[in-house]
Amino acid sequence: MAVEELQTKDVSEIAKDAVLDIDPKIAEELRNIQAELLNYSTKLVFEVATCECEHKEHCGVFNMAREVAKVMKELQDKAMITIRSGDRTKGRKR
Repeated sequence: MAVEELQTKDVSEIAKDAVLDIDPKIAEELRNIQAELLNYSTKLVFEVATCECEHKEHCGVFNMAREVAKVMKELQDKAMITIRSGDRTKGRKR
């Protein structure tokens, strides 16, 4: 399974409606931080997935990174559904 790296513009599309009451400058900063967090988490997940250490099952960092991977997968799945859903509704005439 390939992991798609989210871009700031993707996160922006998801977050537009959710941040209507937030100052636009702060909202943009939050989206940028969220995108950066997601990208670093994705890189961490790849490192964990390819780890060949014999002691990884007893390693706190490895096990916590696996938990991060589970959350990242859930978040990415929901984000991709939301983005694709938004793409489909943009083409509709009202």
